[in-house]
Amino acid sequence: MTKRHSRRSRVTNEADRRERLMQVPTEHGYEPTVVRGSKQAKILARYTSAVGHFLRTGDATRLAEFEGLRISGRPLITAPETLTELGLAGQLSIDELYIHPGESR
Repeated sequence: MTKRHSRRSRVTNEADRRERLMQVPTEHGYEPTVVRGSKQAKILARYTSAVGHFLRTGDATRLAEFEGLRISGRPLITAPETLTELGLAGQLSIDELYIHPGESR
């Protein structure tokens, strides 16, 4: 259920189970994955930001919070060596997190 906060903004319920098609990093690069719920989508967005920070700066401290976590059954990669390899191979482009309807990857 959604609560109205004002005319323009909405606050989503913690039980939001809407499905979103999003890119989840794997050892083979990004894989299109159905992510259920705003909580999981937010975790994935924060993780993607941490990966981008690591790839730009080499600072892996932001990745620690995601160690051992999974999104839709897929483990989130936190090993700096693996992320570096994927980044150098061009497999991790953090520009597109969501997959839009009708878009093929």
